[in-house]
Amino acid sequence: MSLRFATALLTLAAVLGVPLLGHAQGLTPEQLQQRLREQRRGQGLYGQQPNVQREGLNASGVLKSARGPVLQIQTDEGDNWVVQVQPNRPWDISFTGAAEPSWLRPGMLVQFSSRLGKRGQAEDPITQLTVFTMKEGYQLGVLSDSAIGGGENPSAGLFEDPAEKPKEKKTKVKTDENTVYRIAGQITKISRTGELTINAGGTTVKADLADDARISVDVSDLSYAVPGDKVELRGWYVAGQKGQGYATEVRVSAAQPLEGPKKKPLPGAKAGEDPAKADAKAAEEATKKLFE
Repeated sequence: MSLRFATALLTLAAVLGVPLLGHAQGLTPEQLQQRLREQRRGQGLYGQQPNVQREGLNASGVLKSARGPVLQIQTDEGDNWVVQVQPNRPWDISFTGAAEPSWLRPGMLVQFSSRLGKRGQAEDPITQLTVFTMKEGYQLGVLSDSAIGGGENPSAGLFEDPAEKPKEKKTKVKTDENTVYRIAGQITKISRTGELTINAGGTTVKADLADDARISVDVSDLSYAVPGDKVELRGWYVAGQKGQGYATEVRVSAAQPLEGPKKKPLPGAKAGEDPAKADAKAAEEATKKLFE
């Protein structure tokens, strides 16, 4: 069933007051359309209930499938629900979890804390990093603890898309090597050895991840959700049509860490050796040869 068809089907069913049991019964889209036509002939174009009576929906359970804004979940009580996600605000959707370094990609927004050198290089390997989407609580840039939440315009860039500013001029930030800064910005490059280059509100920062770095995910994007993830939602459904409804707030927690495709090691890497470590070792040896 296509996403467009599923969305239209849920909307039409809500207007007509038609139970969408066909999906659970294994009916084809053509059979579901036929059932709707039969209901229209029996009830008239808009049915017998012009004023739809809503019932509140509060449920938690496990995700069974996800196709765009349409989610199928099994609640903790064993009930099956098909819901269309219709948030009132972007931050009413939340996906949280953990991730492996291989999952990181250019274009993602990240935040971490570190001391910085004069050239914008993180002094220590990053042990904790958060991938996020812009919402309250996040601010792009390089800020010291004393500056967070303050300044002339602490919310500058809060709802701006950094991808829309590819020609933004670089901003030089004076740093103190003994001060810990909170860096938040967009990944612009990931080297073969795993070094991150970040545009933090116009300031370029480079950082290496520690081998045991913990990466957390806090985004308003359900495209990362997979079957087995934990789901909590609030919304409504048409009275008498339990099992299908609309979710205005959705919280999904990943059951497993997010992973990216495994990198192929550089030539000369030993079998079973960690690709990232092998790449770093190969790069170090290549650098030494240049100065021999």
